[in-house]
Amino acid sequence: VLGEVNRPGGYSLSSLATIMQALYLSGGPTSGGSLREVQLKRDGKNFKSLDIYDYLTKADNSKDVRLQDGDIVFVKPVGKRVALIGNLFRPAIYELKAGEKLKDVIGIAGGILFDSYFNRIHIERIIPFEKRAEYQKNLMDIDIQFQSFEDLTKSSFEVQDGDIVTFYKINDFLQNRLSISG
Repeated sequence: VLGEVNRPGGYSLSSLATIMQALYLSGGPTSGGSLREVQLKRDGKNFKSLDIYDYLTKADNSKDVRLQDGDIVFVKPVGKRVALIGNLFRPAIYELKAGEKLKDVIGIAGGILFDSYFNRIHIERIIPFEKRAEYQKNLMDIDIQFQSFEDLTKSSFEVQDGDIVTFYKINDFLQNRLSISG
């Protein structure tokens, strides 16, 4: 087990051991290790690739194959990441695969909560290195408006490395309420 793992090295495993079991023995990926592309190298070639997010969020173990003598489980360095905060089932920092959009990351986070304000989200974006001369500050605030809940959950907005996406809660003001005091 090599790459960005807590205890890289050679391990003696049972003949029924899988990629996930090898990762478990090695202490798992470090904070700098990819959870989206764990490679199984067999005979010097990439044999399989395992997305741990699929394993954890969808219980998809179809790519968690049995290991053979001489296999190498390799954890690549982490890729692009985006932080989702606020009214979601699983707010956290998520690694992006190439081509993933806002809708994909919302899905990985388990979706938004029932009391979320779906008409607007806020994104804090770090200005890329090559564009920093065009801006006075290094951060950009972006508000994105949506017409419906479906527009938000199917959004093809492109999130970028380092984005912080905030999902707000609806306001607490009650309708059809009358209060008399005195």
